[in-house]
Amino acid sequence: LASGQGNAWTINSFFSRINYAFNNKYLLEATLRADGSSRFDPNYRWGYFPGANATWRVAEEAFIKKLNFFNDLKLRASYGEMGNQSGIGPYDYIELISLYPGYYPFGNGQRGQLATQSNLVSKSRTWETIISKNIGMDFSMLRDRLYGSLDYFWKNNNNMLIPIAYPSALGIEAPTTNSGKLAIQGWELNIGWRDQMGDFSY
Repeated sequence: LASGQGNAWTINSFFSRINYAFNNKYLLEATLRADGSSRFDPNYRWGYFPGANATWRVAEEAFIKKLNFFNDLKLRASYGEMGNQSGIGPYDYIELISLYPGYYPFGNGQRGQLATQSNLVSKSRTWETIISKNIGMDFSMLRDRLYGSLDYFWKNNNNMLIPIAYPSALGIEAPTTNSGKLAIQGWELNIGWRDQMGDFSY
């Protein structure tokens, strides 16, 4: 007795980026990513995920240079979306039929093949969209010896791919759907000191 199985799936991606800088002080970057996955129904295979970030190099402004305090000072803001398709099978959007030997409950109780549907599907299931937002600052002072960064970030996912628990009376495996929500926010602070004493640097 020999048996075997095989799976195949594919993902296609396109990525674009635009950068703009003005007077070496104002920086802007915009991106757009398109991802298509065979794990979803053909009508919901593509997801489009934009992003943008802006930077103001405040230390290049004349009024900051006059202070003679900062060696570098930057303010940053960013927004980005990212897609996720993990946790689902390559054919979960297709209704599957299971065959197994058994006896017909009619006629003379003859032996044959019984067929049952083994899963429910979600035709409208699509990419998770993880939205990340961030505002931050980078700085250095005291002849670049004291440096650091400060960030505040938000991360939201309003359509997570998760399984839902249904009553056992359903009698069939339910699909993973875009039913979950996740929200994360927090601070991140980084401060460092670097200097040199003779031949010794730290």
